[in-house]
Amino acid sequence: MDVPHYFRIEGPVTLIEFDNTEDDANHVHAVWRDPSNDFGTDILAEHRAAQHTHPPDS
Repeated sequence: MDVPHYFRIEGPVTLIEFDNTEDDANHVHAVWRDPSNDFGTDILAEHRAAQHTHPPDS
């Protein structure tokens, strides 16, 4: 279905992100975090900055 999409499920001790917004919605990232114990680190943003430096598809 080549339509980029993202969803997030958030609670007090769980945060789940599903990001399929790159490469014509053909490259998935999924992250589970414990917001009460990860010191606010945005793992998905760090990964994208380090590994996906090309400009997004228009």
